[in-house]
Amino acid sequence: MKCWLLLILPMIMTSCKKETRTHNTTCTEIPQSSNPNFTKDICVSETCKKYEAIWKSILLEKNGLDEEYFRNHIEIVRTSINEFQDGIVFWVTMRVTVGWASTYVGDSFIIKINKDNTYYPALPVPRYVYLTKEDIRTIVDSKAFNSRVTKLSGESTLNIPSKEEALKRMKKAAHVDNLCNSGTIISRASGHFMLRAGASYVNGYNECMTSTINLITGETQVSNGPCWINFEGSLDY
Repeated sequence: MKCWLLLILPMIMTSCKKETRTHNTTCTEIPQSSNPNFTKDICVSETCKKYEAIWKSILLEKNGLDEEYFRNHIEIVRTSINEFQDGIVFWVTMRVTVGWASTYVGDSFIIKINKDNTYYPALPVPRYVYLTKEDIRTIVDSKAFNSRVTKLSGESTLNIPSKEEALKRMKKAAHVDNLCNSGTIISRASGHFMLRAGASYVNGYNECMTSTINLITGETQVSNGPCWINFEGSLDY
């Protein structure tokens, strides 16, 4: 009896193992909304120049970066000043590049709050005057008036040597045979570069998958859902 059990036990254990198979996916090209081709358009007014300098200073201080990093990895592509219901807002689009990865990211913050604006009454900043760097830092830290300055992790190199290697790892993690490259993005939480890609399952009813890989840590995430895919220049995780 013991001999019989010893013979069949390995067979039972083997049959209980869950088989992982590779799913067939179709790779219809996904619009690369995170990597558009921006035409350089820099606002040259004195107000623009002033708040561009303030933005750059806050960006570097917030992320512990220096001028050399900015020169080597960041390019200002667009700046503008626009008036909205809340007040006057400064906008900047930058291109961030590390190794083979590159993406566009937009920052904005209010620089003059309308006099009759009653939002965020507890903020210790003046109304209807142009704000100082200290005022803007307070607003950005509070995320008031949809103001934000991008978080960057500050790495000068990536730990995944190529896009091809990143996609290979993503396909392995997702157990799929095809992925469509959708461009690089930046995590809002960590400031790390990410590659995000997706595909639709063959013979699946409107079922798609997306996968992201952190190009610094190598961590991969996979999710499934309806075939509506919209990629932005940054992620919340």
